[in-house]
Amino acid sequence: MFRSILQNRRIGYMLFELAAIIFSLFLAMWLNDWRETRNTEKLVARALSNVKNDMVQNSIELKKAIEHQKQSVKNIDRMLELVREGRDLPPGTRWKGIMLPDLLSASFDVMNSANLLSHVDYDVAKLLTICFTIQANTKKLTDTFLQGMMSNPDLMTKLNEDTLMYLKMGIQNVLLTNYVQLLERYDLVLEELNKLNIE
Repeated sequence: MFRSILQNRRIGYMLFELAAIIFSLFLAMWLNDWRETRNTEKLVARALSNVKNDMVQNSIELKKAIEHQKQSVKNIDRMLELVREGRDLPPGTRWKGIMLPDLLSASFDVMNSANLLSHVDYDVAKLLTICFTIQANTKKLTDTFLQGMMSNPDLMTKLNEDTLMYLKMGIQNVLLTNYVQLLERYDLVLEELNKLNIE
């Protein structure tokens, strides 16, 4: 009888120890999951903040480039007017060139490659992806336009009606149109990031 009482106590202690171990394991797993989730949230918030800062800087660069391109179109219009009137361009008149914005995308690229977009609200992740895809496409179009200019030496040396029209149309249709669309997209994404209180 004494043995059965001791055995029952041992079984009780063993069951209690087993329950304590199981509870401790579940608690440790829950705490680990909670810590990982918290760290991921901090990482996502920091990544979104970096992306937002890049977009703000890109917006500033785009606004400067848009103003420069608008001024270039006005200058080309003045030169076209002189050429069409049959007058010579004043000595030293030359086209001042294109201002290309240096658009940042490294923060988004890192966020995307680290799979952090999957932890962001779907609509925001979609807006970010579309925005940076448009940015990449704009860069490709700009590069193609520039390659076309560089492959034609007459564009750089002869300012006649054809070359001026080519420059004007390229600036208006390739650069300005795409820069304005990209700026509008930035504004839309920045508005969404502000709603999320991203610093």
